[in-house]
Amino acid sequence: MPFKPPKSSGINGYLGIKPLTIISFEEDKTKDFDVFLKVNVLQENSKFEQNLAILGNFEKGPDGIILNGLVKQINRLFEALGDSGGIDTQGNWVTEDDTIIADIGAYLTDKYSGGTDSYPYLAYFYKKAVKGKLYTQIYPYFVSNNDEGQKSLEGFIAFIKTKGVLKEAVETVEIPTTPGQEPYNGQF
Repeated sequence: MPFKPPKSSGINGYLGIKPLTIISFEEDKTKDFDVFLKVNVLQENSKFEQNLAILGNFEKGPDGIILNGLVKQINRLFEALGDSGGIDTQGNWVTEDDTIIADIGAYLTDKYSGGTDSYPYLAYFYKKAVKGKLYTQIYPYFVSNNDEGQKSLEGFIAFIKTKGVLKEAVETVEIPTTPGQEPYNGQF
């Protein structure tokens, strides 16, 4: 019987909401950001690691307390991992009991990096145009790989698309034409 692979729902089978496992976390303190945390992941059925970044600067009030949405990204990450730690009001990485974490990359890698036997998280993979080239990106928000997580991520992605936060590039194929001929529109 001939082999017929399943059809993908996107431009290729690697876009959209997909299962992934975490390979490692790395904190980059050389950048000009308060937070630059790279999460190296492996998508199910892929041989190539990809990374997403949680990065930005904190807005702080006059009293030095953090005010902005970067904390939401960090909290969503920790929630997906099932960890009660995160960022304190001064911008320090802390455990649930307020113990300061000196190396967040090593801490999270030790606790949450997995092998390739299971893919416990879901994330949204999409194409982004940068200087005329298309790159696969991972939106920096992932959830547990279960029905509740799937519904939550679908709703979140739909919401940020309607608000213009997520702008996806569309791959197009240029079909050459001869002068005076209409371009092929895909219909016969």
